[in-house]
Amino acid sequence: MAAASPRPSPSLPSLPGELLAAVASLLNDPADPADRARLELTCRAAAAAGKRRPDLQELSVEADTVTGWTTSWQLALPSDRPLPNLAALKVYGLPIGACLPAIFRHTTLTRLELPVCGLNLELGDVEGELSPPETFLHRFPHLAFITLVNCSGDSLPEQLSSLASLRSLELYSCWLDRNSWEHLPTHWQLTGLAPSHCGLQQLPAQISLLTGLQSLDVGSNSIGSWWLLAALTGLTSLSFSAASLTALPAEGRVLVKIVAAGLNPIDCKTRSGGAFPFGPLTRLPKIPGGDLAGVVEQAPAGSRFKQGDHVFACSDSFFPYIASGTYAELASVAEGQLAPMPAGLSFEEAAVVPLVALTAWQSLEGISLPAGSRILVHGGSGGVGGMAVQLAKQRGWHVTATCSPKNAAYVRQLGADLAEDYADPSLFDRYSQPGKQFDVVLDTVGGSTTRRSLRVLKRRGHLVHAFAMAFGSPPMPPLRSKLRGALGVGPRLKIVLIQPNGAQLAKIGALLEKRAIHPPRISKAFPLDRAGDAHAYFEGGHGAGKVLIKVSQP
Repeated sequence: MAAASPRPSPSLPSLPGELLAAVASLLNDPADPADRARLELTCRAAAAAGKRRPDLQELSVEADTVTGWTTSWQLALPSDRPLPNLAALKVYGLPIGACLPAIFRHTTLTRLELPVCGLNLELGDVEGELSPPETFLHRFPHLAFITLVNCSGDSLPEQLSSLASLRSLELYSCWLDRNSWEHLPTHWQLTGLAPSHCGLQQLPAQISLLTGLQSLDVGSNSIGSWWLLAALTGLTSLSFSAASLTALPAEGRVLVKIVAAGLNPIDCKTRSGGAFPFGPLTRLPKIPGGDLAGVVEQAPAGSRFKQGDHVFACSDSFFPYIASGTYAELASVAEGQLAPMPAGLSFEEAAVVPLVALTAWQSLEGISLPAGSRILVHGGSGGVGGMAVQLAKQRGWHVTATCSPKNAAYVRQLGADLAEDYADPSLFDRYSQPGKQFDVVLDTVGGSTTRRSLRVLKRRGHLVHAFAMAFGSPPMPPLRSKLRGALGVGPRLKIVLIQPNGAQLAKIGALLEKRAIHPPRISKAFPLDRAGDAHAYFEGGHGAGKVLIKVSQP
């Protein structure tokens, strides 16, 4: 039996050789079954597709300089041969009038994209295809996804309201005044909305009624009232691609374009609802984050900062009861919480410094001891512990730090005189002996570690618990220990809840600039749109060091 001869390749004149071969192969025998229902071709190639592939479901057609606009469109999708299965159509760079007869043959479309089309939605008769008072969008009752650019027509709101299946609406330079939105249906189950350059000035309040909205691009509009966004509790994506900022930040605040944000344990605790004792006070929706490094975008008159200054800060936005945080492109920060970014540090290095460095600084603040005094730092390889080791060495103290064996070399590199295994069961027994006790113990762990640390302190020593890094694990020293410290006959107890402070951060920045101390090591960086993955990575205990959120380019 003779072997079947191969099917001849379709003839597509005037196409470049490589494209001709690729199209011929795809039309004859696509390797991927998904390719049988999808083509994105220039018009002449799409002409062959329309003739040979009546099963096409998606088609994207662009202007073809070889054939000309009108001719190429008629080749691509002739009005007398509709594609019965076509569900998605994108037309780019073609005069829409010449395309309408063919488009109107495909009334079952669920996705229609007409970028750069200049469509007049108040259509009268177009080559006998449309008669008043019928309008364009009424022809497509099944549309779920629409992209319209530079479209005109006062009836656009009315036409849109007729689309009961609409899920995603993108409008650019399609005039819609604020009154138009009052006529848009609230029964829409829109999940995506992107109105830009539509004459709105600011987002209309009616948007707050679209409770199913998951993605919102503010576009060229100002936000108006933040309560509008707070009402959209289902939002998972919020974009400010061309948003206008209509006013300077409030008095005493500076608008900062964020380049990088540091992730801290409190961010994860807030997200999971475990930020003791602030859980009931958490404001939702909440943008996490308090650490930032970025560039001043706007500053009020008389500010010590100016546009373009490189700054870093621990903003009070890490507190759960403050709604807006630093996992964002822009942040309004109190001027007193900002400090100039140290020369020689990258934005990424600077972003992981503020909260941990300020916690360490404030933990040791007010403790006046001579050089040679002894300090024990629990968690010496962590963010706060590592900064505390370095700041203690700046005071000339003898530093012992606990950590895991794999981090011992790193802790010694920071300046610790001794690195102890935190899991060693003899640790507290050994250092409770006379002559080995400490003048200061800095506890960044909490729980039983706080109570057991009392054993290794000198009688008039200082026990400091850095509470900001141990949310959910408050220290519980015995009441008698607290009383003894208060009366001056036992160790003095101090609990530190970090307070953002730009002046202190500037002093830390000066030490960083001189390389007297070094920023924490960075374990891994994630882009802003993967902040959830960053939290999962941190909570999974992966790596050693700080986790970073990269927001933008400087």
